[in-house]
Amino acid sequence: MKALSAPSLATLLAALIALSPLCGHAAHPREIRTVITAINGFGSAATTLTPADFQAAGYAYGDVFTITLHGTTYGYVPYYTGYYADSGHLELVCYNGKGDVHVALGERSFADRYSAAVGDSIVITPVLKGAERMRQSVLGLIYSDDRTQFPTPQAFANFREVRAGQIQAGRLYRSASPFDNSHSRAATSSQLAEEAGIRTILDLSDDLPHMERHKPLPPYSQQMIDGQHVICHKLGADITSEKYYKPLIQMLTSLAAEPTPYLVHCVEGKDRTGYACFLLEALAGATYAEIEADYMQTYANYFGITRQGTPDKYETIVRLRLLPFLRNVASTPDATDLTTIDLQAAVAAYLVQKGMPPTAVETLRTRLTHQNSEQ
Repeated sequence: MKALSAPSLATLLAALIALSPLCGHAAHPREIRTVITAINGFGSAATTLTPADFQAAGYAYGDVFTITLHGTTYGYVPYYTGYYADSGHLELVCYNGKGDVHVALGERSFADRYSAAVGDSIVITPVLKGAERMRQSVLGLIYSDDRTQFPTPQAFANFREVRAGQIQAGRLYRSASPFDNSHSRAATSSQLAEEAGIRTILDLSDDLPHMERHKPLPPYSQQMIDGQHVICHKLGADITSEKYYKPLIQMLTSLAAEPTPYLVHCVEGKDRTGYACFLLEALAGATYAEIEADYMQTYANYFGITRQGTPDKYETIVRLRLLPFLRNVASTPDATDLTTIDLQAAVAAYLVQKGMPPTAVETLRTRLTHQNSEQ
C-alpha cells in the first residue's frame, strides 16, 4: 500500500470545504478557538486544547482542519496522535493521545516558520472528515512503559550495539535515555550502559541545566555526569536548521576527542538518535540497507513493526522519518535511489561543509573502525 500524501492547498480550498462531511450542511462549520500557551524545544506550539475538546466538538484523529493565525488561513492540517505529517507540512498533534494539542510542522519549527508566539490566537476549522484516518491508523503508534510487556531489558530500553559497515565490536551503542525517566526506562538504560562499559555518552535531548529536572539519577548516570563524560545538547526537530546541525556538529567534534565505547541517546532513542547513528554508521562505511535496518529496529522493539509482519507501516515510517534526513544530508532529489549513493563520502562532505574539522571527521571514523585504534 502506498502511503497517503497531503493534497494541495488549492485543491482543498477549491473543492472540499463546502462539500466536507465534517461541515455537513451547516453554513458555518463548528470552529475551535484556542491560544498558544508555550513553544516547545522543537518549535511546536502548545495550546489550551485537549483531546476532550475535539471529541466534544465531534472530531476525531484523522480528521483534517485549517488553522487561522495572524489573520491568515492555512490549509490541510491533519489531527494525529503523533508527528506523522510529511516534512514541512502542518499538523495538529496530541502525542500518544495524552496532554494538550500542539500545532506542529513536520520536521520543522512551526514557531519559526509562522512567527508564532505565546499568547497568539488560533482558529481551527474542520474541512475533511477522516481524510487522514488511514495514515493515523498506519502510524498511530503507542508503546507501553511497562517492563513486563517486553521480552528483554534491551528491547524495553531500546538498547543495542550498533554494528554496521566497518564499526568494530564494542565501539558504538544506542538506547533510550539513561537520565530522563519520563518513560520509566532510565534505570534500565543506565544499567545496560554500565554493563557495556560505556565511557562517553552523546545525549541529544538534554543540556546540563536540564539534568536537574531528572534527579535523582541512576547511580551510573550520575557517575558519568560527575566525571564529565557526557556531551549533551537538546536538539530541535528541524534537520535543515542551523539550530539543529550546528550543535550536532559541535557535539560530534567533541565526541571525536573522547574514548569509546560511545552511547548515543535522546528520550526514546528513536529519531534524533537514529539520525546521529546514521551519520556515524555511514561515516564507517555502512550500506543503506544496514542503516535502514538499524533505524527500524527501534520500531520493532517498541511497536513490533517489521518489514515482513507490517510492511505498510514499515515502508511509511521509512518514507516519513528516515529518508528525509538521509536525502538532506546527501543532497539528493526525492527520486534518487539511496542504494546507489556513496553515503560514506556524502556524510563526510556534509560534516565538513557544516563546520566539522576534517581531522575530527577522520579521528571519529578511526575510533569507530580501526581494530587497534586508541579508544
